Amino acid sequence: LGRPGSGCTTLLKTLANQRAGYTSIDGEVTYGGTPAEEMGKKYKGEVLFIPDEDLHYATITVKNTLSFALKTKTPGKDSRLEGESRGAYVKEFLRIVTKLFWIEHTLGTKVGNEYIRGVSGGEKKRVTIAEAMVTRASAQCWDNSTKGLDASTALEYVQSLRSLTNMARISTAVALYQAGESLYDCFDKVVLLHEGKCCYFGHTEDAVEYFKELGFVQPDRWTSADFITSVTDEHERHVKDGWEDKIPRSGEDFDRIFQQSEQKKRNLKEIEEFEGETQKLTEARHEAQTKATKKKNFEVSFPKQVMACTQRQFLVMIGDKQATVGKWGGIGYVL
Repeated sequence: LGRPGSGCTTLLKTLANQRAGYTSIDGEVTYGGTPAEEMGKKYKGEVLFIPDEDLHYATITVKNTLSFALKTKTPGKDSRLEGESRGAYVKEFLRIVTKLFWIEHTLGTKVGNEYIRGVSGGEKKRVTIAEAMVTRASAQCWDNSTKGLDASTALEYVQSLRSLTNMARISTAVALYQAGESLYDCFDKVVLLHEGKCCYFGHTEDAVEYFKELGFVQPDRWTSADFITSVTDEHERHVKDGWEDKIPRSGEDFDRIFQQSEQKKRNLKEIEEFEGETQKLTEARHEAQTKATKKKNFEVSFPKQVMACTQRQFLVMIGDKQATVGKWGGIGYVL
């Protein structure tokens, strides 16, 4: 959680290994014990960053959008059911994932954008989630993912992310600027950012009490997320009588108090226990590695990737006939 400009996107990009735009990154990021540098070289597809805008080709249908992702992420023969072909895997997975996220009725509809009529905003968000599920990435970071959605659609969207997290057993981080109580309850932990500093990180059910102990008051009918975010805004926060000179105000004040808190000590203990578990998992994973998976994690060969991209580009072109005719007509006129 955080107000615009607090550093949520920067944090998510760092967690998602999207480091190209930064001159330096301090600290260490590991993925189940694997360093960020190794993940970027060998297992780039295991970590996703999904921006707030849904990036799809507007001129192709939902079915073709998901089919492309499935074709390029179809597991090898040893990982599929006995006797199951690649085509059968794609068809069955497409049926299941569209039914799971309530978009089976949109399969023949173009994704669309502000110029091309297509699916609704909520349906497009669910297409994005379905595409992320197809990738089976181990860590996924969603930036301001409820932007432009009404309260009920945003809740359905986050519940879909929760289902994806539970079923695929992945780590999901979501940046939100506003969240209702039902939406807030979908998460296990929450981090509050202000001026690029960590004001709180811990279990969602402990966050409200933590800030109340710092001297802040939660008004009636305010959701937990609204209250937590309000403490960083001098115009919105409510303070206990007599605590006006005691509360933290800047990001550095919040960070300093949190670093000395019992919550930080509990976090360090949980991290230590988790690192002990990941050490065992890392050793088991290295033992299970084959020659094919030690250096890459591509499910399909390079020629099949080229074929899939070529087919998709053809669909993009014929999906917008006017633009295609205009381009070729312009080229013919110049020649």
